[in-house]
Amino acid sequence: YIMCGASAHDTAHDAAHDTSVISKQNLLLEFCADPKSRDEMQTYIDVSSRSHFSKYYLKPLLSSGKLEMMFPDKPKSKNQKYTTVHSK
Repeated sequence: YIMCGASAHDTAHDAAHDTSVISKQNLLLEFCADPKSRDEMQTYIDVSSRSHFSKYYLKPLLSSGKLEMMFPDKPKSKNQKYTTVHSK
């Protein structure tokens, strides 16, 4: 996409960021073949900000159905873990 008034540099940077996010999402899906905690996932892809991790990695993967919570009835549980959804 091209934002109104965005320079070529901005557009290239956004494209690189999008590619980086997608590759890290794919790494997370491989990593979560066995259930992992949010902290384990963040450490694995080297993202320190919880809000950034949630916005760009966790929520999109959960929304797309590629990742699921082990305790969906307790989304804020300190014991919450996430696992990759395997195609049937």
